[in-house]
Amino acid sequence: MRAWRFVLLALAGCATTPTGPAAPLAEPESDARALCAVLARVRPAGSTSALSAHVRAPIFGAAKGDIRDVYRKTAPATVLIRAGDSFGTGIVINAKGYILTNHHVVAPAQTVDFKRRVTVERGRLGANGVMELDPTPLPAWVLKSDPLIDLAVIKLEAPPADLHAIKVASRDPVPGEPVSALGNGGIGLLWAIKDGEISSIGKLSTHLAQLVAARCEVADKRTADEACKRLNASADLEKAIIEREVPGLVIQTSCTISPGDSGGPLVNRASELVGVNAFLRSDPRAPVTSNFHVHVAEVRKFLKDVPAEAVAVVPDPLDLMPFARRLDVDGDGRAELLVDGTGGQANVAVELGSSGRGIDPDLAVAWVQRRHLAWYDLDDDGHFDRVVVQEEDGQAKAWALGPKLKLGKPLGAARLIDAALFTGPTRARMAELVPVVSRLVGGGDAADPRAIPPAAELALAPPLPIDSDRDGKTDAFYVTTLSGARLYLDPSQRTLPGMTQKAAMEGLQKGTLATDVQLFTVGNRTWAFIGSAEHRLALWATANEQVVEEAFFLAPEGRGAAKPELFGVPLFRALARTYRGEELARLLKGFAQASGRVAKSSQYPFPVPQVDVTFEPRAEPSGVAGLEYSAVSGLSEFADVTGFVFELNAEALKGATPESREADFKRGASGTDFAWVGFGDWQWYLYDVDADGTFEAVVIVHGDQVEGRRVAKDGAVTVDAKLSGGKPLKPALFPDARADAARKLGAVFFRPGDLEP
Repeated sequence: MRAWRFVLLALAGCATTPTGPAAPLAEPESDARALCAVLARVRPAGSTSALSAHVRAPIFGAAKGDIRDVYRKTAPATVLIRAGDSFGTGIVINAKGYILTNHHVVAPAQTVDFKRRVTVERGRLGANGVMELDPTPLPAWVLKSDPLIDLAVIKLEAPPADLHAIKVASRDPVPGEPVSALGNGGIGLLWAIKDGEISSIGKLSTHLAQLVAARCEVADKRTADEACKRLNASADLEKAIIEREVPGLVIQTSCTISPGDSGGPLVNRASELVGVNAFLRSDPRAPVTSNFHVHVAEVRKFLKDVPAEAVAVVPDPLDLMPFARRLDVDGDGRAELLVDGTGGQANVAVELGSSGRGIDPDLAVAWVQRRHLAWYDLDDDGHFDRVVVQEEDGQAKAWALGPKLKLGKPLGAARLIDAALFTGPTRARMAELVPVVSRLVGGGDAADPRAIPPAAELALAPPLPIDSDRDGKTDAFYVTTLSGARLYLDPSQRTLPGMTQKAAMEGLQKGTLATDVQLFTVGNRTWAFIGSAEHRLALWATANEQVVEEAFFLAPEGRGAAKPELFGVPLFRALARTYRGEELARLLKGFAQASGRVAKSSQYPFPVPQVDVTFEPRAEPSGVAGLEYSAVSGLSEFADVTGFVFELNAEALKGATPESREADFKRGASGTDFAWVGFGDWQWYLYDVDADGTFEAVVIVHGDQVEGRRVAKDGAVTVDAKLSGGKPLKPALFPDARADAARKLGAVFFRPGDLEP
């Protein structure tokens, strides 16, 4: 069940003899030996296992000072760790740059040649006793990581000379003992200390088993159905497996840790490490949260064998395909592919011959941390001998692989999926399957991301009919194909009512299934088509954000006129502009059922807070005289869209209170002069220039693009080159005193680089 295997063991020879003294820490022979010295000091000669029944009694009298002393000693040895888009806390356990943290803190780490790298930021204790952040990034590499124990060790590339370290406690803590937790919780300030006491100590396996397989509880055990019995049996089996392989301990405390504190130290009054902040648990039946920490006994065991350098770890592709299904793509009666996931974002293995060794892929392709990886077994010996990594920019390089996926020498530039690497009949067969595999994984030799999906497709399951308005007639079909997912919408009900699943399947395979509105999702992109095959509007958007990035007319002979005015328009609104009444209702309901998003109707084409951001409004104090409660913020139902509205007329704000402004926001009151909406990589700056209650000017920011648009009273959109480029926040658009108000509020709520002078 262990996810990682480590080959280089830096601490070989660390063990001391039963009666030998601990090695001195002052002059270690190497970094690895320095860490050995720490371990030698924390596990005295003759001490029993931390899991044995005989644990040395705690000595509370050894604790000196109070919590302020604890903070002064431990805060400088506590660091901030950034991995990917997340962050957590780490504990310096050796001044040579070794840092202890949680596995889940470093799990999103950037991978460089199969080695994981994170960034560390440290702090300094000021003369006033307060920690101050040193923003200088310090690169560090993951040496060892265990997802079950949830511990990891990283090492700084260039450890500072004045690095402070925390001593690992040589004795085990007990319930009732006072302790303190330090960390960098995302809901508060950095280097926050939380004081409390140990509430209880128990087995880590119990908690992990509950997370993996929750038990099924019924009021009358005699009425428990077979499904419930199987679920409980699965939970018991998982618990037994975890308990056998990871007989670990956790500490529950009253220290109120929060996300971001993960990986931080739990220390006793002697400022010694007794645990590592790990996770929270809550129960809807009780308004409380319990705080858990990895026990110091697990820390001692984990630190016994740590590599001296970061070890390259190549994942096993079959571990990335736990729910793979077999697929026969050519109809010859034999399944050539193992597919896990949906088309365009699937992990795929190609198995051309039966070797009698079980699952034995000749080629496997998977998506790992925003990169595609491909594994090759070129000599058909049952072991992968080459791995290829393709980065987000499309560049790919290869390495040789040894036994047990051990990374070998680099082989230079490569193609992700290359049938020419194979020989004999395998090469020809693989060449036939390469286009299919590319479409399934959405990478490698797949077409340009903006290439239009083919009309004919092989379905992975029968099309699912949707009756969005519940009138007994089919008005949409949803189907998963080799390339991805497809949604055929028939808001006018001219095509789909009465069509059977069999007829829809045949039409899909022949490329003759056609409706007024079609959505094709391929990987991280969505194509939408409106109109007939002879003349239709094509819209391209990212699948997770579903905002139009490119639009043009499409005819059988190819692309026609571009429609740049649709750039930045939410996809469902671009579709809805063609329909009204019942047809619009069917369109939006069908879209919402298939996409999982609530599609709201609005004649205004761009997002606005009054329509899209209506959840949890909050008046935001500005500190600007006369405009104190100008700003109101809000969220969408999904909390993935945020927005602000600003009233810039000081006269209109006289007598305004937070409650009145929030009430205005809730009812969508007019009089909002300026608004901002943010969603993912998109931002919209909306201006009501003539104070008529509608936004006439819009500046759209997407990546490094700044695009200006004008919106007419009937909702028609035109490109405005004067608004494009430059800074998105343009107070000069207002012809009156509101311009000065916009400048003052812009300086409070936006970054300096967003505001035009």
